[in-house]
Amino acid sequence: MSKSWVLITPEDTCAWKLKEAHLGEEEPTLEQLQMYVGGRIEAVPSSWLMDGLHIMYVNEEGVWDKLPHNQLATQLLDMGGPLVGTVVVQWDSKYNTIKGWTMNEEE
Repeated sequence: MSKSWVLITPEDTCAWKLKEAHLGEEEPTLEQLQMYVGGRIEAVPSSWLMDGLHIMYVNEEGVWDKLPHNQLATQLLDMGGPLVGTVVVQWDSKYNTIKGWTMNEEE
């Protein structure tokens, strides 16, 4: 299955409506990741991520910088959080549409 990189901002409310935030399938460079999150990056532990998510990066100092809460990104965690600021995530491309979020595992 192909994977996509997307941005999730604190203003985003719906995962399948992130059309403007799709970064493609190629992994962003360190400089791009730092630009997207607005500072130094930190990887969220993979054990915290729900199935279908592969990598998630946040601003390492987002809490100290008092960045706004990112409710949508926090909802993508199985544990941990809350997340703040803009988040960069790599997920299965099926999540680029509403069908990927609403279909059953058996389908």
